[in-house]
Amino acid sequence: MQYTHSIVTTASPEKIWNLWTDVKTWKNWDSILRDAYLTGDFKTDAEGVLTPDKGPKAKFRVKSCKPNFTYTLDTKLPFAHLYIRRLIG
Repeated sequence: MQYTHSIVTTASPEKIWNLWTDVKTWKNWDSILRDAYLTGDFKTDAEGVLTPDKGPKAKFRVKSCKPNFTYTLDTKLPFAHLYIRRLIG
């Protein structure tokens, strides 16, 4: 299954990037998260943990990262594998 969502904004790419990569604040704008944290800097191969409102904690890894443009996260869920790709463009 694939899901796509787009938003048009006047915010600068840098502001969007700063919001997207501030993992500890994801819960403020991602309604399904209770908590999230990252070990170290936001870059390729960085790892962290997501805590959803419902369900178990899940480890994630930053699979790719091109600052101020795009990143992809990878996490395993029960019976599924989730890839999240965010792109400024």
